[in-house]
Amino acid sequence: MKKILLIIFSFVCLIQPTLAEGVHYFKAEVLEVQDVKDEYMDDRILRVRLLEGEIDKELDLSLGGQAFNPLRIAEFYRGETVVVSMLEKSDGTYEYFFNEKYRLPQVFMLFGFFVFLSVFFARGRGVGSLLGLVVSLGILFLLIIPLIVKGYSPFYTGLFGCFLIAICSIPLSHGFNKISAIVLSSILLTLFVSAFFSLFVVYFTQLFGFGSESAFSAQLSSLASLDFRGVLLVGILLGALGVLDDVCATQARAIYEIKKAGPNLGFKSLFNHGMNVGKEHIFALINTLALAYSGAFLPLLLLLYNENLPLWVVLNSEMLSEEIVRTILGSISLVLAVPVTNLLASWYFAKNESK
Repeated sequence: MKKILLIIFSFVCLIQPTLAEGVHYFKAEVLEVQDVKDEYMDDRILRVRLLEGEIDKELDLSLGGQAFNPLRIAEFYRGETVVVSMLEKSDGTYEYFFNEKYRLPQVFMLFGFFVFLSVFFARGRGVGSLLGLVVSLGILFLLIIPLIVKGYSPFYTGLFGCFLIAICSIPLSHGFNKISAIVLSSILLTLFVSAFFSLFVVYFTQLFGFGSESAFSAQLSSLASLDFRGVLLVGILLGALGVLDDVCATQARAIYEIKKAGPNLGFKSLFNHGMNVGKEHIFALINTLALAYSGAFLPLLLLLYNENLPLWVVLNSEMLSEEIVRTILGSISLVLAVPVTNLLASWYFAKNESK
C-alpha cells in the first residue's frame, strides 16, 4: 500500500503541470546562449531543442533584458535541460516561453542522500520514518489539497487530514508500541485544542489569509472563491503537527527512560522529572520556531525594512502579522504538548513497569 501511495504521489507531481488549460510544459536542451545588446535591444536569447512534444524542434526564447530580471544572473550551459512552456492561443497558434531550469535530478539526488543517511543511522526506524513521510505527503497531496480546491471547508478538511496523518504516520515513524500510543494520544489531544484556539485567534486578530504573495496570486485565479482564512489555518495546523511530533515523542521517551532508571518512581516524581526535561525543550523550540519562520520569510522582512515604514505599521501589516501569529500559535502548541504528554506518560508508566 505504501509503494502504491508513493507511485501515485510521484505520478501526480510529474503530470500536474501539463494539465493547465491552454498551457503545456516540455523539457528542452540548451544549444546556445546569446547576449544581444545594442542601441535598440538589451536581451538574452536562449536557443533550445525540444526533447518532448515536437521533438528536435529548435526555438529562440527571450529571457528579457531588465536589470531586475533574475535570469540576468543565471548561468546556462550548452547541453543542460530546461523547462519550456507552450501557450495555445485562441487562433490555434502556439507561443513558447522559457519557464524554469530543470532541477528535479538534483532534488532527487539530495533526497536520495537524505534517505541513505536516515537508513544508515536509524536502520529499521529510519525506514519507518520515511514510510511515515510518504504517507503524510500522500494524504496532503491526494486528500487535503484536492478537497480544499473542490470547495470543502479548509479548516475542517485540514483538521481531519492532520488527524489522519498523525494516526497513519506516527506508528510507522515510532513503531507499534506503548510509547507510540502515548505520542499519538498526546498529539491528537493537543492538536484538537490548538486547532480551535487557532480558529479563535485568527478571527480575534482579524487575519484574512491574504498576507502572502501566493495567496494574492490565488485570488486572481480560479481559486478566488476559496476561504483563505481557512487555508491560513490549515497551514498553521500542518506546521504545529510537525512540532508536536517532535515534542511529544521526546517527552514520552524521556518518561520511559526515567522510569527504567527508577522503577520505584511514582506518578508525581515521573511528572516532575519529565517537566524538567520539557522546560528545556520548550525554551529551545520556541527560539527554533522564531528563527525558522524568520529565515523562511527573510525576503519579506528585508522588503518591509527597506520601505522605511514606522515599526508599528510594519508589525500591523497582514504579511508580518500572519507570521507572528503563526509563530506564536506554534509555540503555544508545543507548550501545551509538554504537560499533556507528561501527564499521559507519567500516568501510564506509574501504573505499568517499564520493560
